[in-house]
Amino acid sequence: MRTIKVAMIDDHPSTILGVKTAVNQTNDMEFYNGYATLPEFYENVYGPSRKAVIYPVDVVLLDLRLADSSNPYDNTIALIKLGFKVLIYSSLESPFRFRSVLGAGAHGLFEKSRSMDELLSAIRLVAAGNTFSDAEWASIIDSNYKLLNVKLSDQQKTVLELMAAGETDKMIAKKMGISPNTVRDYINRIRDSFAKAGSTPEGRVLLVREGIKSGILRCPTDP
Repeated sequence: MRTIKVAMIDDHPSTILGVKTAVNQTNDMEFYNGYATLPEFYENVYGPSRKAVIYPVDVVLLDLRLADSSNPYDNTIALIKLGFKVLIYSSLESPFRFRSVLGAGAHGLFEKSRSMDELLSAIRLVAAGNTFSDAEWASIIDSNYKLLNVKLSDQQKTVLELMAAGETDKMIAKKMGISPNTVRDYINRIRDSFAKAGSTPEGRVLLVREGIKSGILRCPTDP
């Protein structure tokens, strides 16, 4: 039976130790190592030259929030391009991060509060070439799961970001080089997009709040 080799990128030593212990108690898995950042992972798996794999890894457990404030989307994309299967292992408290790694092609998302037995099953599933997906994905953001499907144009995103920063329609128009009427048109289109997802935010504050819930806007704690 082939051994599944697991590595982890997480800046919490106690979390790494817990996963390492669980993995190494199985008969079909081996825990390689844990790293605080992606560069540290590269250094140890590829070596300084990054031209040859020193140690093959089947599944990488990746936290969304690392101490170096690196972008979760970029981290996921980089690992997948190198051929690694990426299972997000995080508290998943941020819809923005959740949305971004889904778009990056993560092979699954696993909430840290779940049991180790469930994690081991998810690792096996991903190692076999499958995607870990179940009802938990929807519960991560409660009843707001449909909001992940909301798509806004770049201009609409900019308007929403400026609204979140507290700018008036007049100031948004000036910063974007458009008329106040166009700003209001964008706002109406944004509201219509949320309405199609089952949300009807009335007022600027609620509209911004839906932007955060949908993952389009960053939370204050997001990088």
